[in-house]
Amino acid sequence: SGQSLRQITGQFESEGELILGARGDLAWCVGAVRRRDEKCGLLLGLFPVQGESPELAIPYFRALVRQIGLLLTRSLERQEALDRGRYEVSIDLSASMGHDLTNILATGKLELETLRTAFRRGIVEIPGEKRDMVHAALEGLRKTTVLLQEVVNVHRAFRFTREPQSEPVPPNNLL
Repeated sequence: SGQSLRQITGQFESEGELILGARGDLAWCVGAVRRRDEKCGLLLGLFPVQGESPELAIPYFRALVRQIGLLLTRSLERQEALDRGRYEVSIDLSASMGHDLTNILATGKLELETLRTAFRRGIVEIPGEKRDMVHAALEGLRKTTVLLQEVVNVHRAFRFTREPQSEPVPPNNLL
């Protein structure tokens, strides 16, 4: 029946099933492929009419459309599972690196504080003309360490982005 693709897709909006058509010795069937109940494409099947009614092909074509939709749904779900897995790994990696870097920074802060204390108590002496430069360098290192710790804290905070998990708690345990 010489319909345009726009007319055919419009019919899908209203009918939501298959459309069957024939012209001469060629029949066609169009079906909406759905992924998670959402239309994601059209499947067009062409087949020769050889004395049989083209309507005999409808159950097979409908099953094919449904199977393609299921494959697309499974593929999407598999991709989502992989994405969730990657997300979880990146959270764990970020939190682990943050923990390790915090330990390194804590050691560096302790060494800087030990050196500052040694200067203050006179255990380590620096000639007068270099004293200001050394104290400025130590202060710069301290500020850099603080900044690095803030950056590391951002990475450590990723571990809190997981979905909150609920667990039942007896009311008596809350008191």
